Amino acid sequence: MEPVTETPKIQLQGLSNNYVRYNSIPEDVFAGQYMDYLVKVLGTEDFCSVSIPRILIRHLKLQSDLTRPGLYVEFKIRNDRGIMDDTRRTPLSVHRLGGVNLVRGLDDPYFFVARKDLPLLHKTITEAVIVRQEVEPSFDKYFWTPQTRILKEDLVFFRNCYAWFAENDIPYRRSYLLSGPPGNGKTMAIRTVAEYLDTEPESFDFSRDFEGESPDTAFLRWIKGERVLIADEEDHPPVNKPIVRLLILEDLDRHFPLEGQGKTRVTLSAILNGLDGVIEADNVVMFATANDPTKLDKNVLIRPGRFHRRIFFDYPNNEEALEFLKWKFRKTTVNADTLREVAEKTAGHSFAFLADLLPSAAAAAFESRRQTIKDEDLRSAVNQQLDCLVKNEGKYKTGF
Repeated sequence: MEPVTETPKIQLQGLSNNYVRYNSIPEDVFAGQYMDYLVKVLGTEDFCSVSIPRILIRHLKLQSDLTRPGLYVEFKIRNDRGIMDDTRRTPLSVHRLGGVNLVRGLDDPYFFVARKDLPLLHKTITEAVIVRQEVEPSFDKYFWTPQTRILKEDLVFFRNCYAWFAENDIPYRRSYLLSGPPGNGKTMAIRTVAEYLDTEPESFDFSRDFEGESPDTAFLRWIKGERVLIADEEDHPPVNKPIVRLLILEDLDRHFPLEGQGKTRVTLSAILNGLDGVIEADNVVMFATANDPTKLDKNVLIRPGRFHRRIFFDYPNNEEALEFLKWKFRKTTVNADTLREVAEKTAGHSFAFLADLLPSAAAAAFESRRQTIKDEDLRSAVNQQLDCLVKNEGKYKTGF
């Protein structure tokens, strides 16, 4: 099925289960003054929580109700390491949307709404029209090669075809193995995806102290998205989870090597259960990274479907280096012949090395008291960076 990329406008009708989720709140979620405050604002004790993603908030006219001052709430939770975080102080501000009172909760975009107002709120949201740009702005900030472009195309399909997954009874999640030498775009690709999905990456710390908890239990609890509240703060709701969670498993080849001892107490069995979907976790995009997949335990790779896509981020060849330099220096007046000369001179280096040429050339222009980067600035930047590299077996090599 082809992802939707050219439709100029979309109606959210039919996509509401993906974009808006209603979750029941137990009556004892807010005790004392918090419950009293919500009842006063919403006009009823029968209310629930609503998760409205930022992509909708930006396009809907969410008005602040200045006649109803917000309430500041202080609470503490344990993070995924089981350690109590510092006290958080957050406002419960009041807003109106389509005639419905909303109280912004402990985490944006988490709101409280009277249950009787849900039909009107749902109607307002599902009738909203969002203009979709032909090219995703987030993906414009990253340079895609023919080998890595499959990641972008797969995620556009995933993000825009929720209904297709539901109709075909396919779990709404994707997993990717990103491999390749350091400095060639794995981390930047993940950051770009996070911006596209409007979420924050969650990275599991394999080397942490699990403080008496089973490492496997801690890992699987992280996969499921559980958070543990401290005993004396159970009257406060947990932090709202984003619509799509972005989970990161870094350096699997170091933690689960083909040979030798791994660098973690989490067992390979727990990792495989997480990757294979034994632990149910929909609305999840998972990235695993490895610098050298040939050094990764074969059990991670052998099962088909364990990763939906395996993408190798290699050093750029001459043509890719040239196209990357043209893209980075597109706002300068540097000549195309100079860019080709630089691409040939820096053959074998990483994308990170090439990316650093732009700020280095800008520094050279600044030193010459110019606001425009010229050809000589780029040549100077290349020579300086090559001179700074450590020679290894007679060849320059850097990954950053």
